[in-house]
Amino acid sequence: MNEHKIAFIACVNDESEFEEALYYIDRLYIPEGYETDVIAVREAPSMAAGYNAAMSSSDAKYKIYIHQDVCLIYRNLLADMLETFQSDDEIGMLGVLGCRMMPENAIAISRWDSGRVYCNGNPTYFFGYEKKDKTPLEVMALDGMFMATQYDLAWREDVFDGWDFYDISQCFEFQKNGKKVVIPFQKQVWSYHNSSYSRLNRYERYREKLIDEYGDRYPVSKGDCTIFADEAEYERLRIQARRNMESLIEQGRINEVCGWMGKSENQGEPAFHEIEIICKIHLSEIQANVKELFYRPGMQYEELLLKFKKLRHIIKRMEFDSAGEEEEEELVRNCSVYAVAIVVMIYAYKRSWLYAKILAVYEKKDIKKYNIYKCMEKAFETDGSLHTFLRCLKDTPEESCEKHKLVILKKLDEETVIFAKDNWDKNNTVILLETYSRNALEQMQEAKVLCGTVVKLVMDMQDKLYTDYSEVIIYGRDMEEYVKVFYNTDVPVIWNRGTGDGCVSKYSKNIKIC
Repeated sequence: MNEHKIAFIACVNDESEFEEALYYIDRLYIPEGYETDVIAVREAPSMAAGYNAAMSSSDAKYKIYIHQDVCLIYRNLLADMLETFQSDDEIGMLGVLGCRMMPENAIAISRWDSGRVYCNGNPTYFFGYEKKDKTPLEVMALDGMFMATQYDLAWREDVFDGWDFYDISQCFEFQKNGKKVVIPFQKQVWSYHNSSYSRLNRYERYREKLIDEYGDRYPVSKGDCTIFADEAEYERLRIQARRNMESLIEQGRINEVCGWMGKSENQGEPAFHEIEIICKIHLSEIQANVKELFYRPGMQYEELLLKFKKLRHIIKRMEFDSAGEEEEEELVRNCSVYAVAIVVMIYAYKRSWLYAKILAVYEKKDIKKYNIYKCMEKAFETDGSLHTFLRCLKDTPEESCEKHKLVILKKLDEETVIFAKDNWDKNNTVILLETYSRNALEQMQEAKVLCGTVVKLVMDMQDKLYTDYSEVIIYGRDMEEYVKVFYNTDVPVIWNRGTGDGCVSKYSKNIKIC
């Protein structure tokens, strides 16, 4: 085993995405005395099988398993990774995104609550909990987009012979072998996940496999989960619809595709995401009478998609300060201002900063495009942000600068409204509920009231859950999934189950159950 070698391992079936990942790998600073290697596994039968093949072929002590569409944007990443591993021999694996406690149904992809990563689309980022003392945070599971190890442990290809749950399984395997799984404190965000939509037609099968394999050791159960019951049929319909649209585009009938994508009920489907954005570009260019359109009649869909991906890669390189003169020339010479503006608006996190940077490039290289882009300034005044997943039922007249109290209820009715009012501190209180009666809601004067589920709570508030609230009070018996969100954090939580018994600490020291 070479203790001064770091291997990057990826299963590859999209060469354009992997080429972009390699661009960022090549820019990383390599710590003195260390060497790196890249192992690409093509035509792997499963993620676990591909990783096992690469692992057994490498003598590197440190291995970084990444998805082919992950860009490692923090150039000092390797030094920080080594520092984390070498600070504690018990750390077996580290990642950038994960959860401190598994949801009972094991669907961790909707409950990542720790770590930080930039994403492509909605949301443009995910910022979860990090420890105030900036030490590594121990988690139960990691997202497979980035998983680094300092020990070799076989991936369970005997059970997970597909592309789902291999990552959570490997976390459990390390923990079974007495090793910690952690997320380091990130001085800067380490990675950008340029992910396409996930095909979940076999997700339920592997969810059940995970529970069968580890349900006796971890708090997960099959329950009556039906979220993915019809996913195989939905996936078949998505594939057929996408193929139909690709065929129409190749026949020169892109306006028909864009007309269909322009209907609100057809928007927001991840499987059609690239086509939807290409249509936005096409229609904006038509409206502005652009001479050289992004889409040219006679283009094959694959050619159009590669052109779109190249533009997106250039925009992200500029946002992450990774672009050079060549990328700037490409942007000015081959893309309309409208195409650039749409991609920035949809994919950029530092939107206003990137707008100013591109504006300076236009000013230097093409004054006509500069004048057009300058007129768009107002649209880029705010940075990329999350769409609102929680529904606001009532708001306070003005926000208080003090940290809020968060009260969480399953239902606001004539019984629970008494509890809510007893724990409500004027406009410093935010109340979250899943259902409500109109009469009970009207009694909550001066309180901010949000409606949603635990999944929407995590997606919407992200790290604000741990920075904006000085106290969390949860009411009701069946509220364990909400409690898990605050496991092992600095936020004081009281879970009032309404039993009348005394309070006891459970889960972690910040959580009391009464």
